[in-house]
Amino acid sequence: MFGSEVDAISERLVEKLARREGTTPAELHPPLYEVVDLEALDAVFASLHDGTTRDAGGRVEFEYEGYRVQVGDDETIVVDELEES
Repeated sequence: MFGSEVDAISERLVEKLARREGTTPAELHPPLYEVVDLEALDAVFASLHDGTTRDAGGRVEFEYEGYRVQVGDDETIVVDELEES
């Protein structure tokens, strides 16, 4: 993952969460795949067969270990700490 071009949104997301936690992607606990279907996430945001990007105007949002994670159709990834209530 490190030192190479990363295309899949799930790989970029795992790397971002690992940096946020001060760890490596392999050491994230629980593994992100136990919280969200990473293959489905990649499929939702994958380019079309002709290489163009999808323009669905949506996003996927979920919680992971004290964070609210948002992945937008423009491939932006936002990771914010959840506010305590």
